[in-house]
Amino acid sequence: MNFRWAQISLLVVLVVALGACGYDSHTDCDVVFPEVVPNAFVADLQEYADSGVRIEQEAVMVGRVVANDASGNFYRSIVVVDASGGVEVKIGGWELSGLYPLGSEVAIYAEGLMVTREDGVLTLGREVYDWSDGRVEPIEPRDEFRRRVVVTDYVATVEPRVRCIEELTEDDCGALVRVEGLTYVGEPMGWGTTEYGSQADREFVDSQGHIILVRTSRYADFAKHQVPTQQVAVRGILYRDRHKGKDVYVLKVRDLGDVEVGD
Repeated sequence: MNFRWAQISLLVVLVVALGACGYDSHTDCDVVFPEVVPNAFVADLQEYADSGVRIEQEAVMVGRVVANDASGNFYRSIVVVDASGGVEVKIGGWELSGLYPLGSEVAIYAEGLMVTREDGVLTLGREVYDWSDGRVEPIEPRDEFRRRVVVTDYVATVEPRVRCIEELTEDDCGALVRVEGLTYVGEPMGWGTTEYGSQADREFVDSQGHIILVRTSRYADFAKHQVPTQQVAVRGILYRDRHKGKDVYVLKVRDLGDVEVGD
């Protein structure tokens, strides 16, 4: 998303949220962000993911949004990073990119929620139902997730961590990561083309033959675009999964702007 348009989008959301300020007098509405004092970091969620218990005490984290549902590649979730790492927040809503634009600062009020690790990434949401597959449920209804995830500042640029494949570690999972010098090794096809399931993994290698996957939902708005055959640099949220019997890292891009084609 263009930086200026992200700011405009955030302003529109905030003005609507604050009400029609100055409607009768035709005066401008000042944007007033809530003052938040964080008392936890994203990395602190790891102990809850390990123990499988609900977050009982007050836990407030502040970070910036690095992924949302703008292109359809992330579904009912946003990814937020702070200095300690990243967390995917499951949210039971639609058009979250309008509420939480890329780069916007948000406060997360996590008391009463559950944390798991899904494909290597800390994932925050409601407690699972008895018939669930064990992963957290989206935060809902709307007034609940608007109370728990609150915009606290304007949009700012979030720089990715630049890594070689062999430099990646589990601590990078959930963060915005950029990997350069990658070449696609599959047959010509679209990013999200798949005969089964809701997502497709495209295999890329670096000059040393190390493998990384790029993951695209079949419902993403760029799913039918062809995977480039030229060398690329890819930016996205880092996950970890199994591929051909081995653990590999996976980059989930936000849109095609995250794929930079070389000359």
